[in-house]
Amino acid sequence: PSPRNPLAIPSSVVPASADIYVVPITSHHIDNNNFCHKDKYGYIDLGNIRIKSNFYSCDKKSGEPYTSEDLKSIPGGYKLLAQPKLLFSVNFQDRRQVEDLLNVGQTKSVKFQITEDGVCHAMAGWFTLHLDQHQQLSTAPQEKSCWQQAIFPVLSPPTQTKVYKNASEVTATFKIHKHVQFETFESRLLPSSSHAVDGNGCDSRWKEDLQEIELPPSTLRYLNCPKIEQIYQWLAYYASRDVACQNILDLTGDIPLLCTQFAKTSPTSKFTLKVDTSKDRDKVRCLLDFLTAVAKQNGLPIGNFSCITDDLSESGNGASEEQFNLCLVNPVQSSGRLDQTVLLGLQQTLSCLVPNSGLVLPHKLQLWAQLIQSDQLCEWTHLRSNQPVDGFRIADQLNILAVTHQQELKYSTLDKKALCEPVHMREVDLTKLELTRHFVSQKVKITESGTAHAIIYWFVIDFGWNLHLSTLESEAYSQAAVMCKHRQVNKDDSIEISAQMEEGLLYLHLR
Repeated sequence: PSPRNPLAIPSSVVPASADIYVVPITSHHIDNNNFCHKDKYGYIDLGNIRIKSNFYSCDKKSGEPYTSEDLKSIPGGYKLLAQPKLLFSVNFQDRRQVEDLLNVGQTKSVKFQITEDGVCHAMAGWFTLHLDQHQQLSTAPQEKSCWQQAIFPVLSPPTQTKVYKNASEVTATFKIHKHVQFETFESRLLPSSSHAVDGNGCDSRWKEDLQEIELPPSTLRYLNCPKIEQIYQWLAYYASRDVACQNILDLTGDIPLLCTQFAKTSPTSKFTLKVDTSKDRDKVRCLLDFLTAVAKQNGLPIGNFSCITDDLSESGNGASEEQFNLCLVNPVQSSGRLDQTVLLGLQQTLSCLVPNSGLVLPHKLQLWAQLIQSDQLCEWTHLRSNQPVDGFRIADQLNILAVTHQQELKYSTLDKKALCEPVHMREVDLTKLELTRHFVSQKVKITESGTAHAIIYWFVIDFGWNLHLSTLESEAYSQAAVMCKHRQVNKDDSIEISAQMEEGLLYLHLR
């Protein structure tokens, strides 16, 4: 008996305990989220600038010192560089141990003998839950579970993270205190190794004392996308050749990748950048650090760049009284959906352009859609079985809360079957956007028999000059989907997909 359990009723905690495992991995996708290895970006020289993620410096404020990925479906795949090792175990029935991890914490180091050549881009982690003495649940990447794996990016220079099969040893240190926090990474060549130590076989630029700047992972994905780089370079060339570029307004809120291209092709241009200091000061700091470093490296006159912090419509804002030759916007979010804020503000944006000649870039969007069958998407979005649980049927009630509009999907890795060819649903003209309710329907021919589960969609962004960016083909963008009522379809059937737009929002359904 105790004050909390005066009748001494036997009890237990479920799960009873957990084992946490970690392993070094290499992944091109994770590397793209955390480093930029380019020496040039279009016309811009980046050779003396080291660019890496601000993941840890920003994440100290949020309390979650890791991200997560579904490794079995990560774009480009991944590779284990060693065998997974047990980091620590916790007994949830031992109150003293749990309180110690919450209040005091402990530091653990794990050594790995490298079994594959590569660059260690991250430490991956997962757990095994012991529900009782017999049943356990693992979240390892090879298991079919709903959990993703924890990703701890390794932000050491590649000169320190290049490892060799049977010739390298890695030591990773973690602090277990409320969360599992990644502390340090060390790699060394074994005494018997014949590999060169100088530079460890990596790019020599990482050995120099260069200027280092940090950017958000989402920004690094844009910076590392070759399709965006190519389009921005050609866009700066064509626009500088064909239209006036004296005064350019950048409302994207991100680092001025396109503006710096214009600064090379049109050196006398003036640039006004919109920044939001009220929501994300770290992002603004990163923007200014990038701009300052690029301007210094490329001899760009920093005085040609200025910033505004308010909406264009607010009184007292000098930018609202100016007129711009070009206005740069980003109407599609990286998650795959339209940016409603951008679309709702387009009318005010257009009013700032030079009459009859000012351009908004991009100036048009194409909406593309495809009907798919995907059991994986169904399992992610709702409870599929309505079998009784302890005598109660719960699926009907739980599915009332199911979210039908899914974002941040990767078409390339989604387990699916395409039931029809991609269909061009409609065009969205950003120069005269209709915000009132508008419907458009397209008939499609079924090419594969199956069950229609969802309509996945993406955009083709039209910049003019025959420059198009498909968000389906860019690593910087995800795709989105709208779940539909399940419908059996047969090959050669005809079915109608309808798109509804209103106030910058998009919805798709079958008719």
